[in-house]
Amino acid sequence: MVRWRPYRALTLAILKASLRNPVASFGFFAALMLVLGGIKYLDSAQLSGPNLALADEASTPASRQLVYALRSTPSLSLTETSAADARNRVDAGRSDLAVVIPADFGATDATNHLLPAQVQLVYRAGGPGDRAAALVRAAVDRVDRQVQGAPPALAAASHVENVGVGLIDVFLPGLLGFNVIQAGLVVAAGAFATYRTSGALRRVQVTGIAPGNLVLANATVNLLLGTVEVAVMLAVAGLLFRHRIDLGSMFAVTMLGYLVFLAAGFAISGWVRDAQRAPAVASSVSLPLIFIGVLPAQFFPGPAAAAIRVLPISLVTHALHQLLQGAPGQDIKADLLALAGWAVVLLAAASRAFRWDPA
Repeated sequence: MVRWRPYRALTLAILKASLRNPVASFGFFAALMLVLGGIKYLDSAQLSGPNLALADEASTPASRQLVYALRSTPSLSLTETSAADARNRVDAGRSDLAVVIPADFGATDATNHLLPAQVQLVYRAGGPGDRAAALVRAAVDRVDRQVQGAPPALAAASHVENVGVGLIDVFLPGLLGFNVIQAGLVVAAGAFATYRTSGALRRVQVTGIAPGNLVLANATVNLLLGTVEVAVMLAVAGLLFRHRIDLGSMFAVTMLGYLVFLAAGFAISGWVRDAQRAPAVASSVSLPLIFIGVLPAQFFPGPAAAAIRVLPISLVTHALHQLLQGAPGQDIKADLLALAGWAVVLLAAASRAFRWDPA
């Protein structure tokens, strides 16, 4: 039976101890925040794209059409300059590709037929210039067909389903999954292992406090710290990426997953009585779960994919991916119900597994 006064006293004591050791309590979270900052840096570099130095020496309708086509390419950053400066910018590393449109680009003969002309591309091999050169060649080919009025006989029609998906959409669910596994599963298992090793568990036992008070107090502190971490990570992700994040739904999914892994950590600490083995077992369980959380279930063979889809980490990351892609909350009801089922089962297992140390 849980009593209010012992529960409150234990909760405050555990919370104070956690805050006195911020490295242990928030070290992994701080590392994930650094990763989030790194993702922002990579995302910014990806959005800026290769830098082109463009020199239009023709100023013909065809050359202006090509300039417009290049400016309309989202992944290219364009700077107009002279031919000599364009080449110098590549040599100095300030531009990835120099594009020089010759004076005869778009010129016609006496019969109004287009004369051959070549756009000059200058870049360093093995860098962003390779990708940019391919985009420029494709733009020149499109303009060539348009100017000649010769639409291609064979073409490919594309329908992109993940338009607007950035690095944050790919990595944020995984980062939140890492956090709930580490702060829930590993930390919870390690906490009771520390209590056993230090003798704190026996000292609490002789006070006559019920086991439920200690387990609930630890769960409360972990949930409080987890709530702060998840809220901060979501808020920072929204600010850094200007992303329209459904904070309420994502917070609810993540905290439900946190509760599941917290219960799993308590269950492991109860079943594995050896204080040295419990954290090792928790880490052994967490590593494959982290791997599964990164890769979608469809990456695995059929039978394995069916089993992986019902694991808590897969349910958490799948629901978060759906929310980031704009799905309404009702589309993740199945994930939430499954997570709630996991939470009930693991909390019941944790309560049955916990025992005081034998006298």
